[in-house]
Amino acid sequence: MNSLLAQFITRYRLNAMENPDHNAIPHSAAVLLLIIQHPQTPTMLFTQRSYHLRHHAGQVAFPGGKRDPSDASLLNTALRETYEEIGIPADKITLIGPLPTINSRAGQRVKPFIGYVAPNITLTANTDEVAKIFQLPLAMLLNPHSYVALPITRHHTTQTCHFLRHSEPMVWGMTATILYRLSQHVAMFPE
Repeated sequence: MNSLLAQFITRYRLNAMENPDHNAIPHSAAVLLLIIQHPQTPTMLFTQRSYHLRHHAGQVAFPGGKRDPSDASLLNTALRETYEEIGIPADKITLIGPLPTINSRAGQRVKPFIGYVAPNITLTANTDEVAKIFQLPLAMLLNPHSYVALPITRHHTTQTCHFLRHSEPMVWGMTATILYRLSQHVAMFPE
């Protein structure tokens, strides 16, 4: 295992982020932050949503989606959606753990999970949902200095919107906020 990935997992596990009973609170959706375990430079996998989708078309996201009534848990939701969107079966994913719930501006409660896969994993985009699959370096994503926070005012309410610097396509909104909070939590890069 790459030393950066090993250090990240150790820091994550030493600083529990929340009570693991994530099914006790109603959630609308779950996502999976998936690290690709490249030997020299681990990366994280992202999808760019198809442009013909009704909601969030073209936006960068993690694999995941709405909870189905048949899902036994939110983790099952994230794993099912990951398989449906990019073709990675659950038995190829090593789970690291949950991250704190995030509330979207649209009122969704989203439960993120984090895990990793081997670098030789086959990725197959479901073109009905995914326009593009891409990866960004884990070291960049875990550095809090990689993010910009901008105040956005809508309907007389100001909220902070995070953006990842130097990414193409642009990573912003809920996806960037989850990453920024994770980078702060593991504190692998000094201020």
